[in-house]
Amino acid sequence: MYLPVEVLLQACHTFAIEADSVKSYITEKKQIPYMTITTDYSISDQGQIDTRIGTFIELLQSC
Repeated sequence: MYLPVEVLLQACHTFAIEADSVKSYITEKKQIPYMTITTDYSISDQGQIDTRIGTFIELLQSC
């Protein structure tokens, strides 16, 4: 099984336009857990990203 994690560059609106459609398709139509990480690739994002990934892993383990 694939577990999609989408990483979006905060300033890249071209890719972000499709993000909501992709997320809806994967979560609603395919019933697959999905996570989006929005970042500007700075070191200041690291704590939040670590927390979000940890929470996503816990969610998957509880299924």
